[in-house]
Amino acid sequence: MRVYFNKHSFEVVTARTGVEAKRLVEEVPFSLVILDIMLAESDGIAILSELKEAYPQLPIVIMTGIGFDEKLLSQALLNGAAAYVSKTLPLDQLLIEIKRVLDH
Repeated sequence: MRVYFNKHSFEVVTARTGVEAKRLVEEVPFSLVILDIMLAESDGIAILSELKEAYPQLPIVIMTGIGFDEKLLSQALLNGAAAYVSKTLPLDQLLIEIKRVLDH
């Protein structure tokens, strides 16, 4: 994913954990965050909520490998997610969704 988005003029920074993601957001001004809903050591919805509380204007796209789940979608949107996408979404479609979120 990093290579694909770099080719499309996006700078990509990755975090392996929710704690690392929160630290990076505190240190670096991001235009957008793509956040996995299922994190090894923490809950993606909880991280989303914490990030939106601290940075309400930061668009966050929730990414999930479990497909469409209406309950998770609802939780993500209620907690401030700008979009909810599947990991199986082709990268071209993910790029379109990211551009939509950034242009909004």
